[in-house]
Amino acid sequence: MDFQIGKLASIIASAEGGGGEGHGVGWGIFYYVGIVFVTIFVFMILARRGFRPHLFIGLPAKLAEHLYFFLRSVTTAIIGPHGPNYIPFLMTLWLFIFVSNVYGLIFPYTPSADWSLNIGFAIVTFLYVQYEGMRMNGVFGHMKHFAGPKLGGLPIAFAMLISGLIFSVEIFSEVLKIFSLSIRLFGNIEGGHIVKDALDHIITDVSIGSMHIDGVPLGGLLLPIKFFTCILQAFIWCTLACVYLAAVTGHHDEEHEHAEGAHAHAHA
Repeated sequence: MDFQIGKLASIIASAEGGGGEGHGVGWGIFYYVGIVFVTIFVFMILARRGFRPHLFIGLPAKLAEHLYFFLRSVTTAIIGPHGPNYIPFLMTLWLFIFVSNVYGLIFPYTPSADWSLNIGFAIVTFLYVQYEGMRMNGVFGHMKHFAGPKLGGLPIAFAMLISGLIFSVEIFSEVLKIFSLSIRLFGNIEGGHIVKDALDHIITDVSIGSMHIDGVPLGGLLLPIKFFTCILQAFIWCTLACVYLAAVTGHHDEEHEHAEGAHAHAHA
């Protein structure tokens, strides 16, 4: 276990400090992030131009339409009736992560293979979830749900002790979401690059008559799988964000349904 943790730390350090191809970009990462945002901006402009009332013309517009309805179904299924309100935020997450991942299939550097960028994006997701919880339930109500359910039938001191322990564990697990989100994305994207590089170096120095080849890029065979991983990792991040939002805003729908039920009962 210690060896695995040390190996992970060395990989993260090499990703941030240099030593490998595509690593150690330092402040240059903002250059790549800028390219990602420009790509997304151009895509949205093309999608907007292809939009007509009740009609989507052109590939970018149709892709944006499919992404919207896909996220709408996901948010409604996980968060509830108010889930579509978070589509703008989730679409931003999906586009940024997906474009960053695909960037590595074309160029020698992948923004999402830099752990510092991933942890920054995870902090943004974490803060947004906390903000929505406080906006929907109030600051006290949001913090109160970390203490778990009310413990009736127990002495007050004992109930407060149990609630305090639950609150501490919940706060700790909530903060750990930052690391789980960022390390998951970093590990999958960087792991794909490591496997590709290993395959590229399996067959080296091939000579066919007078022609000499330094190496056979067998890693190219992984491109379909890596492209699927680009989509999957963006989907996983957005799905987890929906789960986190549902945990802090889900009971809002329950209260709304209860109020509607009471109103219907009174009307009847």
